[in-house]
Amino acid sequence: MKPFDAAWRDRFVQAWNAEERAHARLAGAGTIVFGVDDLAIRSALHWDEHGRENAVAPEPGAPLFEAPEANWATLIRGEQSAVTMVMRSHIRYRGPLLFAAKYGRAFDEVARVARALEAT
Repeated sequence: MKPFDAAWRDRFVQAWNAEERAHARLAGAGTIVFGVDDLAIRSALHWDEHGRENAVAPEPGAPLFEAPEANWATLIRGEQSAVTMVMRSHIRYRGPLLFAAKYGRAFDEVARVARALEAT
């Protein structure tokens, strides 16, 4: 499985929704698109007001985080924080600056849940 492909995404959604302590971090974030540009993978995930997540179709204008597979792997392994990776352009972000400021650190929780997936 590759990060954000359909099989990985479905496992991640299950894992995230089982981790109630993580929900508050992205509660109300709405739809976010993740891309793995060197593999032409794009997935959209939607966080509701309770922080539960489901896979959805990408929405035009939704915040987009995009990077090569190796950079996503670096984040998932916890080698760098999400904010650091965006600031260094290892992960490219397109969307409202206020969104990035509000939820930026929450993506370390996304990486933590993804890291647990990789261990299984």
